[in-house]
Amino acid sequence: MTVRLLPISAAATSGIPCWVDLTTRQSERTQAFYQELFGWTFEAGGTIGVLDGEPTCGVLEIPEDARELPAHWFPYFRVNSFDHLAADPPTDGDVIWGPETYGQRLATVAAVVDPHGAGFGLWESMGLSGFAGGRRHAPAWFELSTRHPADIAKFYCQLFDCFPDSISAAGSAAYRVFARPDVLLAGVVASDTEPYWRVYFQVDDLSSSLIHAKALGATQLAERVDLPIGGTALLRDPVGALFGLIEPFREELGPMDTEATSMGATDDNAGYPTTLSL
Repeated sequence: MTVRLLPISAAATSGIPCWVDLTTRQSERTQAFYQELFGWTFEAGGTIGVLDGEPTCGVLEIPEDARELPAHWFPYFRVNSFDHLAADPPTDGDVIWGPETYGQRLATVAAVVDPHGAGFGLWESMGLSGFAGGRRHAPAWFELSTRHPADIAKFYCQLFDCFPDSISAAGSAAYRVFARPDVLLAGVVASDTEPYWRVYFQVDDLSSSLIHAKALGATQLAERVDLPIGGTALLRDPVGALFGLIEPFREELGPMDTEATSMGATDDNAGYPTTLSL
């Protein structure tokens, strides 16, 4: 059995991360940054980021009456039907808005807060399945930063039909993940701050991408961290949104790379400072 980091068609299966929104201020400045860094163009009045002709992300302006909100990336996870969720809702989480139509009837979406306070979206495709994964400068990895990684697993495993596990590479501590037998859905790390989700974008060379991002005005938040899935770094864009870069070590993890959470130590913060906030 092999375990994939993310399927090429990231939106094909319920529970898979399938879309991301950037909620920001100074949209033109933000778009210029990501266009230079990742080669994205922007369509639909600047609200859809496009990579190689494929929709990759949404861009939303923070309303004037909510300017105190931080700029942030917001992930969505695929659901097959909101009717099914209504019939069998996950325990303890709250829907804060939706379901409602996204864009020009691209999807039906809702925003959810998990029992510990991390926000994320649910996406039922109408005209857009999601981003195309498995390629440079597309979303490639998702990570939940939360105060109690072990305690939150039940909520996500019920919602996304997955199980808590850990993975490790030679010489590294185990890294918590939500997984299925054939795919890793997301990572989970411990934090002392309010819970939130992180989005990582794939790069070919992490070192050169960090140099490029910082030259464009990004701020690197910590030294490179090597996870079992790849080399990573966290940054803030020029407007303040936290995002990650990941240089995958390999496309697939073989069976010798996976371990049950009960086997060996788990590095709950994956090597990052526990004080990073949204």
